[in-house]
Amino acid sequence: MARSIFTKSLMAISVVLLIYITVFAQDAGTLKFNDDGTFKIVQFTDIHWKNESPKNSALLGLMSGILDIEQPDMAVYTGDIITSEPAQKGWQTIVRPCIERKIPWAVTLGNHDDEHDLDRIGIISLLEKLPCSTVQAGPSELGESGNYCIVLKDARGQENAALVYFLDSNAYTPIEGVGSYGWIEFDQIGWYRQKSAHYTRLNNDEPLQALAFFHIPLPEYTTVWESPDSTCIGVKNEEVCAPAINTGMFAAMLESRDVMGVFVGHDHVNDYIGCLYGLCLAYGRVTGLDAYGDLPRGARVIELSEGKRAFKSWIRTENSERINEIHFPGSFGNMIPQPSEQ
Repeated sequence: MARSIFTKSLMAISVVLLIYITVFAQDAGTLKFNDDGTFKIVQFTDIHWKNESPKNSALLGLMSGILDIEQPDMAVYTGDIITSEPAQKGWQTIVRPCIERKIPWAVTLGNHDDEHDLDRIGIISLLEKLPCSTVQAGPSELGESGNYCIVLKDARGQENAALVYFLDSNAYTPIEGVGSYGWIEFDQIGWYRQKSAHYTRLNNDEPLQALAFFHIPLPEYTTVWESPDSTCIGVKNEEVCAPAINTGMFAAMLESRDVMGVFVGHDHVNDYIGCLYGLCLAYGRVTGLDAYGDLPRGARVIELSEGKRAFKSWIRTENSERINEIHFPGSFGNMIPQPSEQ
């Protein structure tokens, strides 16, 4: 009899859990602009979660506080999130602040995420199944490691209004002697071009406004900082740790004309945002308490405006400060660096 009661109880719990996951999954599947024409994203990056760290409670409190202040429509984790085993436990814990608040969330992987007991495919497979997740494995020909595109609907929930791209910037160089870090590869760039062209055709040949998230910065992050004709807001306290070679992702976005801003992590003591040829290149603010660097921890916030090639962004710190606010395009003047006179 006791075993029968236990079995029935277990079945009941399983049914409740299934309903719980299904409801949240449905919530995550409907992403649209709010009635006031805004869509807000909070970017957490470089958390470097260690399962047994004494700082974990404070870290979850920091993230929860930012979510409560900002009330975002979506959260994005841009790599180097879990750096200990078991990775599954870490991932299930680190997305809990979003799940508890029914906030849809997405992930792009960093160079450290697959260094433990789950490879990149295993991580993405796990994340796809968690409540409120918008994570997708992406096309099998790209390795199913998280190259995907999310469509934001207009405030009525009917028309395509914006795109959010997530790309796996890979981990370390695949060619011995060519730098340290990996890069977005040609087939990924081809996939991006196809997606962009598809949604442009559906929108009467006008590109939708779009954002892109990945972990490792592009080589152009150095260019935008060093150009005397560009305005950068924020700090650069270390070298840009970009790939040693340039595979053309920035050029593809310029030519496709949809992406307004790129948001990365990787370099913990850089948090600047600048504009190069009309395309914003931004770092998030390091979130993790076990990550290197002495910048106050926090998150970057991005707020899109429906129907406009415009967005606002700022950093929300662990002390609840709102700093380094920019308005794209207005904060960047001419935005397009001109060749220096000879």
